[in-house]
Amino acid sequence: MIIALSTKTKLELIDGTAKEPSKTNSSYHSWKLYNNIVVSCIVHFIFGSIRKKAFYGWKKQKKSGMT
Repeated sequence: MIIALSTKTKLELIDGTAKEPSKTNSSYHSWKLYNNIVVSCIVHFIFGSIRKKAFYGWKKQKKSGMT
């Protein structure tokens, strides 16, 4: 995840070096857009990983006759 974010120059949004500008700053809308993209990527990565593990556990239980 860190490598993917650093190649897109978005790592600063998660390591704290890119501070949120004030809402009146002209760069606020761009910052907010990129921040939302990064948050979305992280959420999809985490939930995708959880979903795969849950599905694997369900398949394993089904195979062993527990369900």
